[in-house]
Amino acid sequence: MKSTPYDYPAATKLENYVRKRYWNQLSPGELSFYCNAFPHLERSGLGLCAPITASYKDMAKAGFRDPSRIREVLAALEGVLCEVLIGSPIKNGKCATQIRRYSLQELMRGEPKSKLVDYAPPDSRMLADLLASRSFTYGDNIACLPFWNVLKTGRIQSSKPNIQGDPEPTRVTNLSAGLRPGEVLFNLDYKSAEPTLIQHACSYKFDSDPYMIAASLFSITRDEAKRKVNKIAYFPDSVKAVSFWQCPPAVEAFMPYATAIEERKQVLWDVGAPRNKKRRFVHTLTGSKIESDRADSPHRGRILSWQIQGTVADLLNAATLQAIELEAVHGWRVLVPLHDALYVAGRPEHVEVLRNIMQADSNKLGLPLTVRIHAYEKGGVVCKCI
Repeated sequence: MKSTPYDYPAATKLENYVRKRYWNQLSPGELSFYCNAFPHLERSGLGLCAPITASYKDMAKAGFRDPSRIREVLAALEGVLCEVLIGSPIKNGKCATQIRRYSLQELMRGEPKSKLVDYAPPDSRMLADLLASRSFTYGDNIACLPFWNVLKTGRIQSSKPNIQGDPEPTRVTNLSAGLRPGEVLFNLDYKSAEPTLIQHACSYKFDSDPYMIAASLFSITRDEAKRKVNKIAYFPDSVKAVSFWQCPPAVEAFMPYATAIEERKQVLWDVGAPRNKKRRFVHTLTGSKIESDRADSPHRGRILSWQIQGTVADLLNAATLQAIELEAVHGWRVLVPLHDALYVAGRPEHVEVLRNIMQADSNKLGLPLTVRIHAYEKGGVVCKCI
């Protein structure tokens, strides 16, 4: 049988994509086997990304590996970059194995559900897939259909357009452009979500708003104070971060908080230590697991940020999915989830039902979050009904 002509340009694009996207998800040996063995076998078979049937001995020769190590390499690649069906032993004790590499289009669409790459919580992956099929008006674009990506923490992020990158007034104006008669644009967000959850996780509570405390002591705006206070938690060493401040009253006010954060970081560091060649991990306050990338060495501040931001993402993603499920019942339209907020087009009487949806899981888990709601009319004008 004459072999199929091999599509070298497409093969090069696939390999370049895999090298760029998966270099920190798979070991060098596994990637080397992928880039050497599979193309060699495809060229003598049915073509690029077509099914391959080969023995361990054939694959070892093509990929420059010991035959005894082939099974573990295939186990690492299965569901990530290819489909693998281990066959029964055949003549001479060899094992006929069927393999098919995922095409570039399949990888870019996120179709393979990888145990290494797709560490995202199920809700985040489900929500990203659902949003990818839903269009909405964004400014002059009446059928905006962004690409939706899942970040390590489970946050959903859009590109083309990068909606979260727009200033809030611009975002509100663009989203409100698609409002129908009688509708308003709701912005439902978890008020001071990250510092609230950090205090909860560290069993520390300020007597009043920490941002206002810092703003007063440093004589700066609340937004400037917010950035300064938030940096404490996610700095590699929170105590050292506060000690650098050139304002003794502020150091005195925030040092107990920094100390409590460091104690929490140490707990997370000890619990999530990588063992048995596994990767460092942390669980969110809602139970999702976040793992570091291969060869990545996150510091203690990043581990805490994953836990806190991942918790907010878990809550928001679950609430967004529920709000979408109830669209037909209530008549609102879910538009965009954004970090710790959800934008919904609906009528004024929807406000309390939406608030309850946003609040439900945090109440159930005993997390001290409250939901703040702003409503806007077309053009981004603040609504008077709330």
